[in-house]
Amino acid sequence: MSSRVGSATQQALLLARIQEVQARLTTSQGQLSDGLRTDKFSGLGVNTTKFLDLTLDLEKTDTYLDNIRVAKDRIKLTDQLLGGINDVTRDLYGVTLATPADYAGLAVSARGNLISFAALANEKDGTRSLMGGTNVSGPAVVIYEPGTGPVADGVTVFGSTAAGATNTGYRYQILATGTDTDTAIQLDESSRVQTQVNLNPAAPATQNAFTMALDALVNLADFTSAANPNPTDAEIVTARDSLRVALNGSTTITGMDALRTQASARATTVDAIESNHNNFKKYVEDSLTSIQGIDTAEIAAQITLDQTRLQASYSALARLNQLTLLDYLR
Repeated sequence: MSSRVGSATQQALLLARIQEVQARLTTSQGQLSDGLRTDKFSGLGVNTTKFLDLTLDLEKTDTYLDNIRVAKDRIKLTDQLLGGINDVTRDLYGVTLATPADYAGLAVSARGNLISFAALANEKDGTRSLMGGTNVSGPAVVIYEPGTGPVADGVTVFGSTAAGATNTGYRYQILATGTDTDTAIQLDESSRVQTQVNLNPAAPATQNAFTMALDALVNLADFTSAANPNPTDAEIVTARDSLRVALNGSTTITGMDALRTQASARATTVDAIESNHNNFKKYVEDSLTSIQGIDTAEIAAQITLDQTRLQASYSALARLNQLTLLDYLR
C-alpha cells in the first residue's frame, strides 16, 4: 500500500512539475514573441517606481506632441490669413496714393476689399475662429452695407455713421471674443505659445491693426454714397494714415507686418519644442525598453531547456502509469 501511495505522490508531483514547466514555457514563448518581460519573471520589482514614472512621462510627452501638431497647423493657417489681410490692406493703401484722387474708384476698391477682408477674418480652424479664441459659431466680424444691420450704437458697431441712430453708411461689427489665453496652447510644462491673433483682444472699442484697417475701409467705402456724397482729399489722407498704421504699426499698435513676423517666430519656437519632446520621448522609450526588454538568446535557451524538462517529465509519468503489481512487490 505504501508503494502505491508513493507512486500516486510521485504522479502528483510530476503533474505539478509538468504544469509549472508548461506555464513557464508559455510565458517564455510570449516574451520571445512581444520582446517584453512579464512582472513574474522580469524582476521588475526594484524598477517599478521608475517604470511608472517613465510611463507617465511618455503619456505626458505624447499629449504635448498632440498639442504641437494642433499649434503648427493653426499657426500656419493664421500666417496665411495675416498674409491675405495684409495684401488687401496694402492694395487699398496703394490706391489712396493715386493723384488726382478718384473718389468713386476709391469707393469701389474699398467695398471689394472690405468683402475680402471680412472673408479672411472669418476663417476658422474647425469651429475655432482664427481671429478670436472663443468664437465657435458665426462670423468674427460682420460687414453691414448701407441700410442693413442694427441701428448703430457707436460701441459695438463702427463706421462713419456709427455714432448716431442711422445705418446709411458701411459699418462693421466685431463678434470675435477671447483673450490671449484663449488663443495659446500649452506645449510643455512651462511654455504656452500663441497660435492665433485676436481681431479685438480687449473691449470692442480697443483699436489694433485690424480695426484701424476696417475703419479706413468702411470710411472709403462710403465715398460718393448717401453717407458721404462729397468726400475730400483730407479724408483720404486720414484713411491712408490709418492703413499705414495698420500695416506698419505705431508706438501703441502692432502692425500686420510685425504680426506676421511674430507668427514666423512662434513657428520656429514650436519646432524647437517639438524637437526637444521627440528627443525626450526616444530617451524614455529606450529607458522603458531597458527595463522591460528581454535577452532573446537567454529566453531561447530557457525555452529549449524547459522543452527538454517537459519531455523528460512526460516520459517519467508514462513509466509510472505502466508499472504493474510485480513492480510494486520488488
